Amino acid sequence: MSWEVPGMRSRTWSFNRGIARDLLRRYWLLWAVYFLGLMLLLPVSVMSSSRNPYSPDRFFNYAVLSAVRPCVLLSAVFTLLCVMAAFAWMYSMRGSAAMGSLPLSRPSLFLSSYLTVLGMCLAAVAVTALLTLAVAVPSGMAEAGPILIWAAVTAFGVIAFLGFAVFCAMLTGNLLLLPLAWLLIGCAAVAAEYCLRHLMAYFVYGMAVRRQSLGALSPLCRIVEGLSVSSVFDETGLAIPDAYRLNDVGLMAIYAVCGLVLAMLALLLFRRRALERAGDAVAFDVLKPLFCFCMALGCAIVLPAAVFDWRFNRSLFGPGAAVFLAVLACISAFIGWYGAEMLIHKTTRVFFRGWKKLAALCAAILLFFAAWESDLFGYERRVPDPAEVESVSLRFLTLDEPENIEAVCELQRDIITHKAAHESAGEGQYYEIAYHLRDGSTLLRNYRLAVTRDAMLDPDSDFRRMSALFNCREAILERTLGDFPYEEMLIAGGAINWQTEAGYQHLPLSSDEAQKLFFDALLPDLEAERIGQQYFFYETPEQYTDATNVTIEIIGMPLDRNDTDRQYYLSLTVQTYSEKTVAALREDYAIDPVPYGTIYPPDEYSLLADAIVFD
Repeated sequence: MSWEVPGMRSRTWSFNRGIARDLLRRYWLLWAVYFLGLMLLLPVSVMSSSRNPYSPDRFFNYAVLSAVRPCVLLSAVFTLLCVMAAFAWMYSMRGSAAMGSLPLSRPSLFLSSYLTVLGMCLAAVAVTALLTLAVAVPSGMAEAGPILIWAAVTAFGVIAFLGFAVFCAMLTGNLLLLPLAWLLIGCAAVAAEYCLRHLMAYFVYGMAVRRQSLGALSPLCRIVEGLSVSSVFDETGLAIPDAYRLNDVGLMAIYAVCGLVLAMLALLLFRRRALERAGDAVAFDVLKPLFCFCMALGCAIVLPAAVFDWRFNRSLFGPGAAVFLAVLACISAFIGWYGAEMLIHKTTRVFFRGWKKLAALCAAILLFFAAWESDLFGYERRVPDPAEVESVSLRFLTLDEPENIEAVCELQRDIITHKAAHESAGEGQYYEIAYHLRDGSTLLRNYRLAVTRDAMLDPDSDFRRMSALFNCREAILERTLGDFPYEEMLIAGGAINWQTEAGYQHLPLSSDEAQKLFFDALLPDLEAERIGQQYFFYETPEQYTDATNVTIEIIGMPLDRNDTDRQYYLSLTVQTYSEKTVAALREDYAIDPVPYGTIYPPDEYSLLADAIVFD
C-alpha cells in the first residue's frame, strides 16, 4: 500500500497569474539585485572605459564583449537562487502539503514558477541592453552590434542555467543539497577527467594531464575558460582596427537548447515527484543506486588524487604507485558509497546495504588499474609514424622539418625504453610532446625524464637529447628570426649587456651601430647556428661552458612610420663559438666575452658542482 499523495490532478496547463504575482511580491529584491549586477558589469564598465585616456578608439566595443563572461556567470548564480526561492516549498513537508492542496495541476504550477523566473531574468537583460544602447550608441561610446551580442549571449546563459538549475531542483528533496548538486553536476566532467588523468600520470608513463576532452560537458568550467574576446584579422594577418569577435557564441546557443530540454525533463520529473520526498537527499527511488554509484566513483577518483599529492608529492611512480592508488581508490569508494547510503537513509546503520554492488565496483576499479599499468591498451607504447606527423610541439616550440620530426619520434622510443629508470629517479623534469597529425588529430604525451648528474653530463642521455632539440637549427631560427622580420623593418637601436665580477654593465647602441652589428655579425652567426641557443630547463654543462656573459639586444620598428603600435625585439646570448659576433665585440667595443661559468659557476647544491672546471 502506498501512502504517497500525488496532489490534486487537473488537466489545466494554463499559466497561473496568482503564482506569478506571489513570486514577484516575495522575491522582487532578488531580481533587483540581479539587475543591479548587470548594470554594474555593462553600462558602468563601458562608461568607465571611456575615461581611460590610454584606450584606443572603440575600445568600448571590447569592454562590452568582455562583460559577457561575468554576466553569464552572474546569471548562472542568480538563476540558481531564483529556483531555490521559487521552488522552496518542495523542500518542506508543510509547504508541499499546502501547495499540493491547491486546485492547480502540476504542469500549471511548474510553468507558472519557471516562466516567471525566466521572464524576470530576461527582462533584466533586456532593460540593461536598452539602457546601454540609449547611453552608449548616440554618444559614440560603443556600437549597437556588440551590445546586441551581449544581450543574446547573456539571454542564452539565462535559459541554459535556469533549465539546469530547475532540473537539479527536481533530483533532491533537500534545499541545502541543491546548490551542492548544481555545482558538482556542473563541473563533474572536467573535475573527473582532470583527477583521473592526474592519478594515471603516476603509473601510466606519458599520460598528459592538461588535455581536456570533456570540457563542453561541464558548462560552468567551460564558461570560466571560454567566452573570450579576440581581434579580427584581415587576409594579410593584421588585426582590423576596432573589430573584435566573441568566441563560443555557438556553444552558448547549444547550451540554451540543452537548458530548454532540461526544463522539459524537469517538468516530467515534477509531475511524478511525490510530495513526501521533502527532506530526502534523493527525490526518486530509481535514482538512489545511481547516486550511490556516482558518490563512490567520484570519491574513488578525487580522494586518492588529493591524498597522494599531499603525502607523496610526485615521489612514487610506476607499479608501486599503481598498487597504492588502487587500494586507496577502493577505500575511497567504500567511503563514498556508504556516505551516500547514510544521506539516503538518514542513519549510520547502512554497512550491510548494497555491499555486493560495492564489491563489483571495487573489482572494476582494480581491473582498471591493472589494465592500464600493464599497458593493455597500448597507450605507453604508441609512437606515431613520422610520415603521419605534420608538426610536433615541444612546449612553446613547434618543429615541422622531417628530420626534426624523426628525431623527436626516435627520442620518444628511447624514452619509453628507459621508462623504469625515469620513473625511479629521485629528480625529474617534465617534457610535453604534442604531435599534430595529418588527419587533424593531436597525440599528446607528457614524460618525466630523470635529471641526475650522469644524465646532465652524458650528451647521449634522454635529458640532454631533449634539451638539444630546443637548440636545433629550426628551433633557433623560429625563436629568433621568426618574430623578427628584419627585411621588413628598420633597426632602430639596441644594447649590449654583460656581467663582470664588478657587476652589471650596459652599453646602448645607435641605429647605425645596431644595424652594423646585426647584419655583419649576428645574422651570419644565426644562419650558421653559432648563436641563438637558450637553456630553459634545469642545468646543462653548455650554459656554463658555451654561453657567455654577454647578451645583445636589437630593437626594430616597422617601415611604415605611421605604424607606431608595433615594435620588434631580439635578444641573443653570445656563445663562445659565435665567431663573427665575438670578433665584432672585441674589435669595435673592446668587450671580451667569457664563459658564463667563470663568473657564476655551479653552486654547492647543483648536480654539476665540481663537474665544470675552467683553467
